[in-house]
Amino acid sequence: MSMKAITIIQPWATLIALREKRFETRSWATKHRGELAIHAGKM
Repeated sequence: MSMKAITIIQPWATLIALREKRFETRSWATKHRGELAIHAGKM
């Protein structure tokens, strides 16, 4: 089984993991719902 992941720069990645930031907007749409790994990338 594989898991989907999204790369987000800090401090946003931590804020999303702590549920302090509830929405992440992207220019592309997705139908994915469920668990998602958060990768904290460097800028």
